[in-house]
Amino acid sequence: MYINSITLDNFRTFYGSRKIEFSVQENKPVTIFIGENGAGKTTLLNAVFWGFTGRFSKQFDSSEAIINRAAVEEGVKTCSVEISFSNEGVTYSLERIHTKGSSSSSIRLSKYDPSSGHLIPISADLAEMQIEKFIPNN
Repeated sequence: MYINSITLDNFRTFYGSRKIEFSVQENKPVTIFIGENGAGKTTLLNAVFWGFTGRFSKQFDSSEAIINRAAVEEGVKTCSVEISFSNEGVTYSLERIHTKGSSSSSIRLSKYDPSSGHLIPISADLAEMQIEKFIPNN
């Protein structure tokens, strides 16, 4: 599996919408993140973890802590992580959304159809099972 890009929307230290593209070139398959403490490196890893599993790492004291503070002060009530990834030659788009006050997140998984050039939505029930195949919970 390769992660093509990740878009963070009001997720932790990332205010607004930020898209990060990863190297997917066969001769350069590595993307390196360098930054000072507090720049968002660990937040980026936690976004990938949360996006795929719906769980939080130990550093999050509550689910509300994932929404960017400045965005909350402006009245924003949601944050999201969208991950574009490829597995066995198929490209998917995974989006996980958290709404303030909710104890769970919602998930959307779509599969890219090369013949039409569109993303085809996968039902939420099937999405969880499909993601479990990509990233087993154990």
